[in-house]
Amino acid sequence: TFTGAVGTTYNLGIITNASGQQLTFSDAVTATTIDNYGILLFNATSDKTITPAITNNVGSTTIQIINSANGTPGIITFSGNIEADTITIGSSSKAGSAKFDGTVAGTNINVVGGDVSGENSLGNFANTVFATAITLDDNTGTASVTFSGTGKTIVGTINGASAGEGTITVSGTPTFASTIGDLSRPAQLTINGATTFQDSVQTTALTTTAAISNGTTLNVSSTSSIGANITTSSTQTYTGAVTLTGGVTFTTTNNNISFGSTIGNSSAQNLTFSFNCNNFKHCNTRLQRCN
Repeated sequence: TFTGAVGTTYNLGIITNASGQQLTFSDAVTATTIDNYGILLFNATSDKTITPAITNNVGSTTIQIINSANGTPGIITFSGNIEADTITIGSSSKAGSAKFDGTVAGTNINVVGGDVSGENSLGNFANTVFATAITLDDNTGTASVTFSGTGKTIVGTINGASAGEGTITVSGTPTFASTIGDLSRPAQLTINGATTFQDSVQTTALTTTAAISNGTTLNVSSTSSIGANITTSSTQTYTGAVTLTGGVTFTTTNNNISFGSTIGNSSAQNLTFSFNCNNFKHCNTRLQRCN
């Protein structure tokens, strides 16, 4: 366990963590590389920067980011590329917060809220992500992920630990290559940057201020606040009330957009439907396809 800063006076080269060993850092780390064969724990209580790249080697490797005290966690910023079999932010008893400036690669990425309200865990990904599964477990706190990179690709399914857990925020302009919410839909999906989805998306609630494009299926089980265009190649389903906060065009190439409740405006806004067919009529205030 290193309670003080490592390598800040004289930068280190390679730090090796042996197989079966847990190496704990409670302060900043300055080095070229951490060769990880075991468990790395970063548990500072305030903002710290970890400069080295972290490599994933033979055996089962883990990276954990957990606040060592109760309450709001400090942000651990990783400057280099990160690889591990399992990356966990937070725990069932304490929150964690991490920002990844480099690429992140891992089989499982878990974000876990703490055991009291206010112990909220966050993973902020500013670059490309390669994972098998990203899981958001609110516990008593909240579990959130933010994708802030420009033009980055996110590979890996994203689900709540159970239905209605976890928050996803997009502030960059990413492309999501995998499904979202196919096992357990998250509580909230917020799109603040132009986003491309290459697979199906299911969420409890949806908020958009920027466009969604190239999606397949989009399914919202509760309320939606929509302020930008949405384009999919398959069905769009909005079960709860929809509020338009900007001029919006809903586009689908398979002619299937379903609304299960009211559509309202926060102010006078234009609403346009774009379908891949020629003949429509207006019936009972709903736009329906006519064969």
